Amino acid sequence: MSNTLIKSLSIMMGVILLLATFITIVFFIKVVPLEQVDQLSSSIVDYYLMLAVVLFVIATVAAIVFPIISVISNPKGSVKGLISAVFIVVIILISYSVSSDELLKLSANYAGPDNTPLRLKLTDAGLYTTYIIFGLTVIAAIYSEVVKIFK
Repeated sequence: MSNTLIKSLSIMMGVILLLATFITIVFFIKVVPLEQVDQLSSSIVDYYLMLAVVLFVIATVAAIVFPIISVISNPKGSVKGLISAVFIVVIILISYSVSSDELLKLSANYAGPDNTPLRLKLTDAGLYTTYIIFGLTVIAAIYSEVVKIFK
């Protein structure tokens, strides 16, 4: 990355940190009369929520834009990352294909919105994906330790 981009991001991060620090100090000091404390707490929480939304948008944009810049600026170095992303997508597709959408038989009185085929299939797929990735992580850790022993 260029020096100007790094400097800009550092300045932006510093401003956000100062803003969050200021809001936190105001929240804990509460220099207002006691009858207005609830109103101030509510307004400070509103500022925190707005700051959280702004930070979430900044993080989302950065998570999308910076990998694209990295791929464009160094395509050979991005091959491993792209292979990893494709591997994860394949794991998710396999998990989705083996997951079940069978409705749960909970009780005669349950009529909640969570017992739908799509939601159940997505939940199963998420669980299977988690199990597969966890299993692969354990296998990779064991493999790396065994390889270290024999080196």
